[in-house]
Amino acid sequence: MGGRKAAVSPGTIKSNLLQVDIFREGLTLKNRNDKVWLTVCENLKNAIKPLNLFKMVEQNRHGILSYYLEQKGIANYAGVQKGEKEEEQREKEKEEKNEDKEEDENLDFCLSDVSIDNRQIFDDVKNDFCFSKMY
Repeated sequence: MGGRKAAVSPGTIKSNLLQVDIFREGLTLKNRNDKVWLTVCENLKNAIKPLNLFKMVEQNRHGILSYYLEQKGIANYAGVQKGEKEEEQREKEKEEKNEDKEEDENLDFCLSDVSIDNRQIFDDVKNDFCFSKMY
């Protein structure tokens, strides 16, 4: 059920991150190539790669960034909300794609009821419509 077991538990990552400062001035995460990510990974016996750790924090996976901010008393960081809005946007786009797919399936179902002579007219209209949606 699901994927493979994580090499490091989120709790272990959270506790190790609290030992370092992951922010630059202005409350932005340190660059993904910053030494801090390598240091934390070394503390975790290199069970996770620095880039993967950075992405986990940046995307607030397992609530790691939220936990860090809460424990450090940082209340005015907007990155978590930004990540949540991006996730909502991805879900909205996914729903729109599914609706488009359903519309195409409905159009195909209708075309099966149309005679072969008239079907070419519908195919031309459908192709023009699909082409115009792309741009």
